[in-house]
Amino acid sequence: MAKYKSIILSGLPASGKSTLAAMTQEGMPGWERHSVGGLWRARWKEEHPNGEVKFKDYWASQTPEANLEVDKQA
Repeated sequence: MAKYKSIILSGLPASGKSTLAAMTQEGMPGWERHSVGGLWRARWKEEHPNGEVKFKDYWASQTPEANLEVDKQA
């Protein structure tokens, strides 16, 4: 049985987190992969379906409380 049950990857945008997560997941069959950034993008698309607000501006306007809420969804 695996000693660990999860891995958290953190880093700046475009730093390779998703690539590393995909590579890691290949070696950990059965482990789920969650993306907090993916949750934020889904929320942004729902609130701004026409892209009238850029994602980076939407993300920058979020409160720490909103961040905690999305983190709990992952």
